[in-house]
Parts: sequence; C-alpha cells; structure tokens
Amino acid sequence: MTKYSQNYISTHDIDWFAKVTLPNGQIIPIHIASRGTELPDVVNNKEQNRRIQTIVARNIELPLESKLYDDVVYVDYINHNEIPNEDKIYLQTFGDMAHLGFYSFDTIMMEDSSTYILVAYPTSPLASNIMDTLPNIPLNQLFNILDQLIRYGIL
Repeated sequence: MTKYSQNYISTHDIDWFAKVTLPNGQIIPIHIASRGTELPDVVNNKEQNRRIQTIVARNIELPLESKLYDDVVYVDYINHNEIPNEDKIYLQTFGDMAHLGFYSFDTIMMEDSSTYILVAYPTSPLASNIMDTLPNIPLNQLFNILDQLIRYGIL
C-alpha cells in the first residue's frame, strides 16, 4: 500500500470514497472532496483510491453542460430553479456523486481544523458493484458527518 505524501495531500483536492455504518445500523456510501485536508488512514491509499475513482468515473454520465439531477437533493436549495448559474458549476461534482448514490460532502477549512458539509445526497441507493469496493470507515473519524445527516433530516 502506497500512501499519499503530506505535500500531495495538502496541495490537492482529493475525492475519496468510503462507507460508514450509522448508529441505526444503516450503511451509507460517502464521497468527500478533501480540499487539501488530512485523509483518514483507511482512505490514504493511492492504489485503492485510484481504483475506486476509476469505477466511479465509469458510472458518471458525462453532461455537455452543467446538469442538475431530479433524483438528487441539493441541501441548500429546495427548488432546482433557484440555483444561480455560478453555483451550478460548484454543485456539478457533488450532484454527479449523489446521482450515483453517494452522500456527497465538501470540506471547509476552519482556523485550526476542518469540517465536512453535506452538499448533495441521493434519493436512490448506490449500485452494489460500487458499494462492495468501498472501504469501511469508523464514524468517529468523520468529524461532524452524523451532525450533518441529522441536521438535514436524513436520520
């Protein structure tokens, strides 16, 4: 197993994927954009992450223009028609991941730490062929993900 170097991690926005078991026993797939923040040990594996990224990329529908999905909930927008064009570009990757079945999070830097915010989540489950490739990650390694799921009524 080859880990990412600290320099690479801090200078790249690494999309990583895992599954997490919630307190109610539900297992959900997550996608997180790292934005140069530390990776949990279980996903700091170049080969594993590239393999999962390749599988995910093969399942994404490539739009010719910025596309919003009807089967995705964008947490800051009740109505897709209210989303400004400049936000559609930002939401595209998170929407693509949620369309596949991932709960998709962005990373926000605070003063001395980082936190995850839920950007989009699915209304349909992730395909099992993708779910089976994801590493398990303990919920306690994911900062405030549980808080975000409760905040948006998912739990």
